[in-house]
Amino acid sequence: MCTKLTGPIKWKCGHITESSTTVACPEKCGIIKKEEEPAGQTTNRSFNCPAYRDSNRQVIKTTLKHNTKGCSQHVIEHVQHIESISELCIDREKFIYQTLPKNPCILDCLDTEEKGLRFPYYRLGNLRDYLRHNDVDNHVRDRWIGNAIDAVAFIHTYGVTHADISPRNFLVADALSIKLCDFAGSAIGDLRPLVEEDRY
Repeated sequence: MCTKLTGPIKWKCGHITESSTTVACPEKCGIIKKEEEPAGQTTNRSFNCPAYRDSNRQVIKTTLKHNTKGCSQHVIEHVQHIESISELCIDREKFIYQTLPKNPCILDCLDTEEKGLRFPYYRLGNLRDYLRHNDVDNHVRDRWIGNAIDAVAFIHTYGVTHADISPRNFLVADALSIKLCDFAGSAIGDLRPLVEEDRY
């Protein structure tokens, strides 16, 4: 089964698309996503790394790759630039996870691989979407504020500055705790952030 995401999609058949509304792989390989499956964790930034859920209920975050066959030279050069940013972001996220010890307020990285990272799958998705679709009492909201403060204070202790703090970069666990995620492009030590978020 393929998994539909908000942002770039890496289908299990190997094809990658940019559309977030695709249900069947456009290459007509016959792999279809179940509509009722949750989207999981990703962001909407067009240059961010695609992620998909594997059969072990884990999320694999990899570098962004496009098929530019038949595209103009201008488009190919633009895509190559986007892909190079994606590679830098994945390398930065790996380095940050190698620096940070485990913490209950931070998304656990299960493994780093040559081309990406492996994370647990959180079926409730990100905090922004969860708040849009669920009523949450003040006690839980207060706990989330504390979780967020603890997460940011923790990463700052290790010289990490998150490049994109927003509700979409906190995942909601089954016990209704939240986990800070998506360190791709964040600053660490003397390394400046690779991405800047200007919407907030």
